[in-house]
Amino acid sequence: MKRKVLAVGIILLFVGIAVVPSINANNRNTTSDGDLVVVVQTDKLNYQMGEPVVISIYVENRGDEDVTTMFGTSQRADYWFDSFYLWSGGKVFLYYVTNVTIPRGGRVFLLNDTFTQGENQVGPGLHRILGWMVETSNYPIIYADPVYFRIGTEMNIEVHGGIGVTVSMTNIGIFNATDVTGEVSIRGGIFHQINLSKSYGVDTLEVNESISRTYYPFGFGPVTIEIIASASNAQRYYMKWKPSIILFLVYPIIPSYEIMEVNQ
Repeated sequence: MKRKVLAVGIILLFVGIAVVPSINANNRNTTSDGDLVVVVQTDKLNYQMGEPVVISIYVENRGDEDVTTMFGTSQRADYWFDSFYLWSGGKVFLYYVTNVTIPRGGRVFLLNDTFTQGENQVGPGLHRILGWMVETSNYPIIYADPVYFRIGTEMNIEVHGGIGVTVSMTNIGIFNATDVTGEVSIRGGIFHQINLSKSYGVDTLEVNESISRTYYPFGFGPVTIEIIASASNAQRYYMKWKPSIILFLVYPIIPSYEIMEVNQ
């Protein structure tokens, strides 16, 4: 069976000075091709779990003359949310030619969309939008550099030696952390005699608030300390440190370690 194609017609639409909607955006990034600059932005840098993410993509003309380009379909832009959601995926676009004029010093909005977290099962942590203007008659695809934003809050882990091991978790985000837990594992020693596992937590950790615990492993020799901090609205954080122990003394007192965000 041959596919039937319905000719919708050719619509020539000349866009003059664009009326730009007011967007109070503080998260944006741009890239350019000649005089055209593509901008992708979200309306916030930080979102609560489940809060919609408003995404806009527009093109600016920073040259000295008006620029006219031709789109082959009703689609003008596209974006990836992380690497799992493509805005155009599953959508059908009309096949008609549209001439768009971007006036010098002006801008034309290509896409305005609201991404709903609940429908797409987005977890807490750092996310990104990679957006672009689709290929036109006289321009290739023009990508904007990705913008990054956080869903949920952000945690920090600190650990110190001395008399015992002191572990602390701090909420460094802008939202209260909920269902906060910390898991501490201390293992090693000369004869592998040190094997300590502890966990602690609170229902709510307010912004800039910290909780800490001190543990007293007993033994001799090098040990490995692993810490995992998590919350229902924060990414999991992992830290690994390899100090040494003499009786209850853990050194170095101020360690060098790396904290990593890991997938839930």
